[in-house]
Amino acid sequence: MDLSTGLALLNMLSMNVQLVPSTAEMALRYDAEIRLRRKLFSKYDGTVVPLKNKEALELIPIMSIDHIRSVEEDKGAMTISVTFTFTWMDERLSWNSSLYNGIRTLTTNRYEFHPNGIWLPTINLADMPGSLKQQDIFLNPEVDVLIQNSGTVKATIKSLVTTPCFFSFGDYPHDYQNCSFTLMTPYYADVFRFAKWGGVDFARNLMENRVTDAEDFQLIGVESNGYFMMMGSELIKEIKPWHAPFSRAFFRYNLMMKRVNKLVFAQLNIPTICIILALFSASVLPNKYGLIALILTAMTQFLFAVTMVTILPDNYNGTPIIGKMAFFLFFETIVLIGWKLFSLIARTRLKKQIQRDAKILGTPNPESVQVLKTVIYVDLGLIAYLAVQSLVTIHVVYLH
Repeated sequence: MDLSTGLALLNMLSMNVQLVPSTAEMALRYDAEIRLRRKLFSKYDGTVVPLKNKEALELIPIMSIDHIRSVEEDKGAMTISVTFTFTWMDERLSWNSSLYNGIRTLTTNRYEFHPNGIWLPTINLADMPGSLKQQDIFLNPEVDVLIQNSGTVKATIKSLVTTPCFFSFGDYPHDYQNCSFTLMTPYYADVFRFAKWGGVDFARNLMENRVTDAEDFQLIGVESNGYFMMMGSELIKEIKPWHAPFSRAFFRYNLMMKRVNKLVFAQLNIPTICIILALFSASVLPNKYGLIALILTAMTQFLFAVTMVTILPDNYNGTPIIGKMAFFLFFETIVLIGWKLFSLIARTRLKKQIQRDAKILGTPNPESVQVLKTVIYVDLGLIAYLAVQSLVTIHVVYLH
């Protein structure tokens, strides 16, 4: 509201001017609206596409997201509540407002005005999972239509849409996912097209009073683009006049989501860090105690793997980094258990062999001494390796 309008309202209130229309004014408006409807629809044919100078009708599609109801990772689908707003020109529905008591707009639904109804486009939702046929969103009974005296028609439809999602969990739990669906029509492009400036009301659907996240996912962006398909096979971005009679218009929405799991650090990362530290500690302990520690670590890793299966998505394409790391650590633990067992047996036997040779021959066997030193050096090398691995892995886990 500008300043002049505000001052005018203030003056009217100060003079006790009634702002609500009187009964007589309401009656005049009602009579004018009845005359207007008769004039508009006396010869109106709702089955004919409102073309102007035989040029293709351009429709502006705008989508706003009201609520994300669910994200089903196992089924690869997302259900969202959306509001579609479609705008187009129908000059048959224009009028001079001064002749009809200043009426500038009419509101209706698809069945109210005329037995044939106001012309509404056929717009199908494609790529719907679990559906064998396309869904015409204008068959929704909740279609509100606003007609302006310029001939502009604006249809608003609230709908519950289930979109397919192409999940890939290689970067779990910091993965980004995409869910998309397409608007398409049976009209050829020489009759009907989607306007280039259609899109999504994105600024509004990210307001705090809108719910744009579900489960672990948060909506971070929506892409939209229009294109044409010629002869049902060739995709065209810019249509030529000779392409139009053989092409149909499409408008695609792609919803980009980011997983935001605040508990993943406690569920996955902390146990992984503890296992890494346990591995390093087992390598530092003497052989007998180190072997026991490694066996306990392997049992812990098995229990952690069982827990991880319940946390990770049921069906996924690509093994998550945390899953690869857990598998590597378990495999490494088994190898270390084998080496510790070998080292324990080898050290015990080599020490006995060296002591026996020293008593019998007066000097230990150089080959036995060299083998014992090699086993000891390998143990020390494993300690250094596990120390470096612990630092690197903790850093990777923390960043991930």
